[in-house]
Amino acid sequence: MPGAPARESDLKPGHFSLSVGYRNASANQYFLNSKVFTRENQLEKPSRVWNTLDVTGTYQATKRVNLALTLPVVLNKMSFLEPGNGSPIELQQRLYGSSVGDILLVGRSWVLDPERKIKGNVMLGTGLKFPTGNFRQQGTYADSTGTIRTRKAIPLTIMPGDGGLGILFEGLAYRQVNFPLRSSTLFAYGNYMVTPRNTTNTPSQVQTTLNPIFLVNPASQTAFLNTVPDTFSVRTGYLFGVPKAKSRWLKGLNFQIGYRFEGSPVRDLFGRSDGFRQPGYFMAVEPGIFYKYKRHLVSCTVPISFLRVAQADIAQKNGSPDERTTAFSPASVNLRYTYAY
Repeated sequence: MPGAPARESDLKPGHFSLSVGYRNASANQYFLNSKVFTRENQLEKPSRVWNTLDVTGTYQATKRVNLALTLPVVLNKMSFLEPGNGSPIELQQRLYGSSVGDILLVGRSWVLDPERKIKGNVMLGTGLKFPTGNFRQQGTYADSTGTIRTRKAIPLTIMPGDGGLGILFEGLAYRQVNFPLRSSTLFAYGNYMVTPRNTTNTPSQVQTTLNPIFLVNPASQTAFLNTVPDTFSVRTGYLFGVPKAKSRWLKGLNFQIGYRFEGSPVRDLFGRSDGFRQPGYFMAVEPGIFYKYKRHLVSCTVPISFLRVAQADIAQKNGSPDERTTAFSPASVNLRYTYAY
């Protein structure tokens, strides 16, 4: 992030950087609208864990333009209780989603000359997300007795890929300020991922896990297959260093106070929006720390949610009896190491 020490924007033309990132998030509560869905949580006792490891290479083509390629590896898992259909047995279903994720290629350019506009600038970018992640992955489901096991598609929430080509649009702006601390930075970043594909051929959890009474409802049938949803993200914040730092060890230390807003809309910006999706959004405060030493940069940010909203998708709006819930993580940990060559 501009204003923090050593970013891709610091690279000279012809040079590149390599970074490794790790994100961990977990959740054990469903939300319905903006409230905790107590009844369903008591029935299922859900658990979700999302782990993503990525390698990102950035090449500085000119003083304004850079290209970045991100290769993620996804390791997700979930569990939930399945009632025993009148018997006292409660079966714990455990499912896993792991593979290479969807590869992202992005080109970015500074609007103003970065050598002349050091204290503030705007960067615009666009890119492609390729459907390299497994969007058909299956897991082993047991029946209510635990004796009959069937291979079926895992739920969309832990699927390593979404199955669609995505078009990313993003923008970044920053400005150095001297209030309340000298040489601090205000920044704003936003992106939107457009996914024109409507549905995949992967059965949704409406088919694999819901009560059979829902399956005969015409409104539910519009959500039999997974959709490829749009996504968006907005971040703003304030970056600052250690006041009056004289030690070279302290000069490389920066802190962040930020705000994050992320989610997936009910309807896509382009194309049809049929199929199963779990639209919603969350808002979070995002403290962070950055440390730079020579060509090395280490960062850690921890978004902490203060608002989580699960929205009704189109099938539910059309009268489907299954309530659309979403499991949100109360917080996540984002680690990254970058080396500039």
